[in-house]
Amino acid sequence: MNLSTLAGAIAVHVAETTGLEEEKIDTVRFGLEIILGALIKGIVLFSLAYLFGVLPHVVVGLITAGMFRMLSGDAHCTSYSRCLAFGVLVYLLIGKIALVMVPILTPTIILIVASLIAITSFLCTVKWVPGEVPYRTMSGPREILLFKFLSLVYLFVWLGLIR
Repeated sequence: MNLSTLAGAIAVHVAETTGLEEEKIDTVRFGLEIILGALIKGIVLFSLAYLFGVLPHVVVGLITAGMFRMLSGDAHCTSYSRCLAFGVLVYLLIGKIALVMVPILTPTIILIVASLIAITSFLCTVKWVPGEVPYRTMSGPREILLFKFLSLVYLFVWLGLIR
């Protein structure tokens, strides 16, 4: 059984027990799919991060990237299993790289790396943000500019906190 099927079955059950209108079942299914997917991904990610000894580093990476993704939109995998595998792999790699680099990082190197990341992120944000995601399209140029602006503000705040 896949995540969508499970969420659909739960949504139908919820609709039957609460008297929810037929046309709202898909909305409930989608919300449940997001919640269940996030719970599964969180349990897998945090369990593996703990086992590999990179939990604090993964948490910092997840918070930092998650806040930016919330403002900028993001790319999506074509299936939940790919999203789970790719997301867990990326955050575990971020955690492992951070752990390995701790002994060699100096304040100067951190500032240089953070600046390079910020410049690259700035250019990508100007060119591609906001990324439209399924079930969340931009309503016009004004909303696009708002999310582009908020994403850029986040980058500058992030860079300011690094200094």
